[in-house]
Amino acid sequence: MRRLIEARLPGAIEIVTPQADAGHGSQLSLLLPRSDARSCYERLTREGVVGDWREPNTLRLSAAPLYNSFRDVFLAVEALARAVRQ
Repeated sequence: MRRLIEARLPGAIEIVTPQADAGHGSQLSLLLPRSDARSCYERLTREGVVGDWREPNTLRLSAAPLYNSFRDVFLAVEALARAVRQ
């Protein structure tokens, strides 16, 4: 998921989860553009992407291998790209 976000949204979203594997689990914390961060989260929710919202502008997404396929992750990142660019 990290690689897809970095490739699809360079500079648009800051991933604040540590890069090193030992520094995180499967979830990524993403800082969204502050001006409409909450509306981005709401657009994702309408598209069926389940995430966790933290004020003021942090979205947390997790790709759990028991529940999510590579396709699920790809579609979530595509939905994120649409939400950020609207």
